[in-house]
Amino acid sequence: MFDKFFNKVDEKLKKTKEYLKSEEFQDKVNTFKDDAKKFAGEVETMGKNIVNDFSKNKNSSEDTKSDKEEATANETTQETNTVQKEEPKTTVDLESKETIVEESIEKPENEELLVADSDLPLPVKKSLISAGYSSITNIKKMTDEEILAIKGVGKASLDKIKNAKRGS
Repeated sequence: MFDKFFNKVDEKLKKTKEYLKSEEFQDKVNTFKDDAKKFAGEVETMGKNIVNDFSKNKNSSEDTKSDKEEATANETTQETNTVQKEEPKTTVDLESKETIVEESIEKPENEELLVADSDLPLPVKKSLISAGYSSITNIKKMTDEEILAIKGVGKASLDKIKNAKRGS
């Protein structure tokens, strides 16, 4: 009984070894290797494109920030502004894999806070923007009833709006 079993196992092992040495199997292995190399190349290209897009967007947003800062500097008034220090921002450069810590930037407290730049949850931002509100600074001047009248803004959102800060 065991002899028959072991004989069958030996036969299957022989066939398997023969198949592994066969041209058909080697062709499949080579096709798989080629496909894997092609896929790896595509993934590498996609990664590079993502890094390039990220760099372009980062540079674009930095240009916009410096334009805004320049405009703010040109519109300075005689008022004295209280200054609020923001936390340092940490980013990772994907190409060099280095962590970059930007120094904190002092910003005047009375600078207008935009809905889009706030730390509010996305649904709250969408509700406010859809209703035509772009400035958290102006919304904070409204009464609770006026804010609650905005479609999509409830009591929980009201608290978040009142405590809104500049997002990171």
